Amino acid sequence: MEETSGREKIEIKVEEKKDLEILVKRSETAAIRIPGYGIEIEPGPGSKTSKFRIRDILDNLANVIERFGEDNKRKRDLLELISDVKEGKDNIRVVIEDPEEDSNVISRPC
Repeated sequence: MEETSGREKIEIKVEEKKDLEILVKRSETAAIRIPGYGIEIEPGPGSKTSKFRIRDILDNLANVIERFGEDNKRKRDLLELISDVKEGKDNIRVVIEDPEEDSNVISRPC
């Protein structure tokens, strides 16, 4: 895992299975992006500050893709990517952009 943090942006490289256990605080104004795959999770009007592990993001994303995504190659590719990342076979970057600068990484696995 490599982590970089700017004033408004936190970037987490998920390279190993243990990186899935990174605990993050996301403020109600923060967006989550997975660059290179067109995945963007914007805050909505009812958004609240929450804590989650990287694994939770991937699980929730897979559920949304399975329920609402069209059955096509992109859907299959994204579900395969999520599965591969969770098994430690592939890696991604998770970017949290927060204009209020209230999001942060709470804990990292040893």
